[in-house]
Amino acid sequence: MPRSCSARAARDYAFAELGWTTLTSCVARGNTRSAALAERLGAKVDAALSAAHEDTVIYRYKAGEART
Repeated sequence: MPRSCSARAARDYAFAELGWTTLTSCVARGNTRSAALAERLGAKVDAALSAAHEDTVIYRYKAGEART
């Protein structure tokens, strides 16, 4: 199963089945493939959290804003 399918399934499960309203992905700075995947799935950089982490960019997914 491609990574994007697994990530999408986990995201959708957390929102639909667990009732979560937000999720985060922690991506190492410079990891362009993981950053692109997070963005394709609808995540946006959480600038406030990312600023607190030198080597990590925090991406946030919000229920209702995620892409399919």
